[in-house]
Amino acid sequence: MDSPLIFRKWAGISVLASVMERKIWTETRRGILYPNLYVILVGVPGVGKSVVVGTCEKMLRALEEIKICPHSVTAAALVDALAEAERKIVHPYYFKFNSLQVVSSELQNFFPSYETELTGMLTKFYDCEFYEHLRRTGKLHIKIEAPQLSILGGTTPAYLNGLFPEGAWSQGFTSRTIFIYADRNENHNSIFGTSEDDEYFKQLFEDHVHDLKEIMHLVGKVQWNDAAMKATDAWMRAGEKPVPEHGRLASYNTRRTTMLLKLSLIASISRNSSMEVIEEDFDTAKGWLFEAERLIPEIFKSMATTAESRIMEDAHYYMSDLYRKMNRPVPEHHLYAFLKNRTASQNIKKVIETMERSRMIKGEYSAKDAATCYTPL
Repeated sequence: MDSPLIFRKWAGISVLASVMERKIWTETRRGILYPNLYVILVGVPGVGKSVVVGTCEKMLRALEEIKICPHSVTAAALVDALAEAERKIVHPYYFKFNSLQVVSSELQNFFPSYETELTGMLTKFYDCEFYEHLRRTGKLHIKIEAPQLSILGGTTPAYLNGLFPEGAWSQGFTSRTIFIYADRNENHNSIFGTSEDDEYFKQLFEDHVHDLKEIMHLVGKVQWNDAAMKATDAWMRAGEKPVPEHGRLASYNTRRTTMLLKLSLIASISRNSSMEVIEEDFDTAKGWLFEAERLIPEIFKSMATTAESRIMEDAHYYMSDLYRKMNRPVPEHHLYAFLKNRTASQNIKKVIETMERSRMIKGEYSAKDAATCYTPL
């Protein structure tokens, strides 16, 4: 699949979480825990987000019992979709719940703007808590006793930068979401496939769907063996290291234990159907989580690109091109002429000073030109 390995790994983890629904759970002193996840793949356009998310959607749609949310919904429509996504299980006893899967290769379709109402709903559905909704129009009263929502989405750092206000990173939705970053695709296979490739991937897809159908039949509480419990307790007592240090992850850090417990459940089910978490599963989950967390700060670096920094990049490219053509440092009037159509006149000196101090360009006075001339670095 033409997509970064970490995207494929976490898309697979997300699919397993979706298939487990509320049929599989574990218990801790804090209460019952379900394996649903909010996973957002983040990367530049063309890196391979849509490929992997689209494939996962096809897999989930091949499982008729799984309820998939429409790609574009309002907050009210999301509640309606979840209310209609009722599941009834008779194994070994009867219970019912509402489970819905969001699969969106372009997160802006599902999340076109930041709304506190929608993010509040997403927080409740992630925590699988009772939800009640009353609408004035028609006096519609909706109660969802046992909701659950899973999300697999894809987006770019630029969209995240415009979507979330600064304060949103300390609130419920983002602290419950794992953002998976990749800036390049390591797959260097030929873009031209063969008939053998087609047959292989078709069979692989069918094998995965078959395995997912088997997991769909699993129901019940997952137990933890002594070694797994001791390893978890030891990690928590030691300070849950390594702890992400970026300031925007402070609220996320308070939920890392919950995230790791969910991932341990998924690792257990991916290993076999014993319905038991062993120490190996806990270690696997730690590997998944720590790898993802190391890369999250790269998202914030990419998000930091401002309109002014893009102007500087464009100016640097323009100056480099002129430098090659002129084969000498470029007189400053060329740079001023370029910038005057791209930023306010009072900002031009500041932009040039910043470019010099960040070593994008080097300025020197030229007696021949009777002006400062710039060399792009």
